[in-house]
Amino acid sequence: MNAKRKNFTRRERRLVNLDYKKYLYEKYKPTFSSASLSFGFGGKEYQLDALIAEFHRIEQEKIYLDYYVTALFILLLCLGYWGVVVLDAYMQSFK
Repeated sequence: MNAKRKNFTRRERRLVNLDYKKYLYEKYKPTFSSASLSFGFGGKEYQLDALIAEFHRIEQEKIYLDYYVTALFILLLCLGYWGVVVLDAYMQSFK
């Protein structure tokens, strides 16, 4: 399986999936410090397992943020439609 794949199913987005781990590592490209034998990301140093868990958390937050933004867009679209319908009904009442 290709580690550069971007679309993982919900079942495949687990930390036991090696291809998903490779994808996260290649996507975020952490730096490796041979002096402390740890990986650096975001100004902090991590061991590999903790780093992959942090990447997974970041990915999950992005997914949830996409859901929230989509829900907010749909809500605002519905409110806008309702506002137009109410305004139209109000304007039609004067005829």
